[in-house]
Amino acid sequence: LWAINSLSGALKWSTKAGSITNRPILANSGSGPRLYVAGFNGVIMAYDPAGDPLNPGRAKPLWSTFIQLPLPFARSPWAEFRDGPLQGTLLAMDIGGNLRAIRDLGTDGAILWATAAGGAVSAGACPAGALCFRGVPVVSPTSGKIYLGRNDGRVQQLTATGTREGVIDVNPSGSNNVDVFDPSLDLEAGAEDIDRLVVVAAGIAGANGKVTRVSV
Repeated sequence: LWAINSLSGALKWSTKAGSITNRPILANSGSGPRLYVAGFNGVIMAYDPAGDPLNPGRAKPLWSTFIQLPLPFARSPWAEFRDGPLQGTLLAMDIGGNLRAIRDLGTDGAILWATAAGGAVSAGACPAGALCFRGVPVVSPTSGKIYLGRNDGRVQQLTATGTREGVIDVNPSGSNNVDVFDPSLDLEAGAEDIDRLVVVAAGIAGANGKVTRVSV
């Protein structure tokens, strides 16, 4: 892991962070700036983006130990830094199609909850034909609602505590073979808060996929 000054190109600090599966994520947890780094084997660590002032050129881990997930990450985690119920929370989806919330407590991180599209959290990779979450979740900061694609052509809405609520049809399939990819937050002209999602779903049996804008 390398931190490079984007103006001068000079190396600020570096560390051996293992096999990294995502681009590092800059966010503010409420305890200050954070750089979150997820490893291929399901570990995540928070670093100080400025490095270690007592050891120039070296990284400064901000947690006493890394967080270990039971399964590897499937996509980059979502780091929620905006004011709201989920500020300081990471949302991470693994290869089993499970979603976990990780709270940054300042000097440590903690897994708050885990949920899955079908109810039971999977202990292994999502099997063919099973209902699973897909993609990177997004958060409406004021309400704390979480939106995440599934492999049945739908988007799942969840509460800030991981309770599954309603689903939104995009390109629904009863065979669990249509992935809905990373939703994007949007709002209608004149709206005071986020009230729309733009989502992309794969096609069914070789047909064209769909780009859909929905109300939330």
